[in-house]
Amino acid sequence: MNLETHLEDQALKADQFLNFFWHVTRSSYILQTLKKYKKTKSVLDVGAGAGVFFKHYLSGFQKSQYYFIEPIQSLRDRILKSPGSHVITDETALIEQDAVVLLDVLEHIEHDLDFLKNIYSRMPNGTLLILTCPALNILWSDWDVKMGHFRRHTKKSLMSVASSAGFEVKESRYLFHFFVLPALWRKFNPSPDAEFPHLSKMINSILKAWAFFELKFFYYVPFGTSVTVVAQKII
Repeated sequence: MNLETHLEDQALKADQFLNFFWHVTRSSYILQTLKKYKKTKSVLDVGAGAGVFFKHYLSGFQKSQYYFIEPIQSLRDRILKSPGSHVITDETALIEQDAVVLLDVLEHIEHDLDFLKNIYSRMPNGTLLILTCPALNILWSDWDVKMGHFRRHTKKSLMSVASSAGFEVKESRYLFHFFVLPALWRKFNPSPDAEFPHLSKMINSILKAWAFFELKFFYYVPFGTSVTVVAQKII
């Protein structure tokens, strides 16, 4: 299974994933961050994938404008079927949105520094950037290979690439701390299936509650399966 097939599968199950604990927690963190930095009028979602964040974003900020870039035509067409989405096909155009989010995208880009420099050059001063990536090289597994990842990041490495691209890093943290244990199990017990597991409503609710607990109280825990950086273009 490659990345495109994985994303297509997610798109087909988009309604199911709207309440999947991992997506809900990640989106909640992004929405909280956008609100914290008062960047809620418009967003550019680079690599929108199955469009799950799109639905969460417009649910959280109903009067906001959602713009996206998605190179896979079939995924782009799916998102455009939903009202409230605006596609950007010119990837050299100036960025006019309040914030740019790359949610588990940068790990798929071989020359990630050049990619971020390009985004930086197209932003007006003050634009917010939010990155999320898979974390910790110790968790590297066949799953990363199947997903087309070039790397996993630490806080230090993700802050470094953002700073090297010109951004001023505002904050960074890990997410999904407890889930390092299942990720280690996945590393040493590889599965041919790279999809998110099907969870019962009860298990999903428990995991979602725990992930939200971590999100609120475990800010300084120095590990997790995801890492985030919040940065800004400030000249």
